Amino acid sequence: AACAAQPRAGRVVSIHAAHAATEALDILERHGLPAYATCIFHWFSGSGEDLNRLRALGRLVSVNECMLATRRGRAYARQLPEDALLLETDTPARLDAPCSAAELEASLAHTLSLLAEIRGTSTQTLAPALAETSVRLLRL
Repeated sequence: AACAAQPRAGRVVSIHAAHAATEALDILERHGLPAYATCIFHWFSGSGEDLNRLRALGRLVSVNECMLATRRGRAYARQLPEDALLLETDTPARLDAPCSAAELEASLAHTLSLLAEIRGTSTQTLAPALAETSVRLLRL
């Protein structure tokens, strides 16, 4: 409701909806948030019906190694349009856990490799497409 009441160009909202994808999508639709912000679902794990709603709303999904370790996560990563996908690390596991830039880079590279394999393409083909989505999102 606050985003709808105070629209801002370029607003990005990262949505963490563990076990609540249906409810999160209900809220987005009820408040018309897709018109006021780019919404990214972090590690989407909702139902197939939720995935269809998410796709209809044109929302993005950030993908990490843990998501791709699940059967559902791999299936969704195959089904989502390429321009709806972003890479993420979901690191560090805890706020007090140290994490180096090299670890973040390795996690992103591994996620890219897994995602390319799942989608039946190469990292050389997929990486520029994902980078373009990031550039568009961040208006670089």
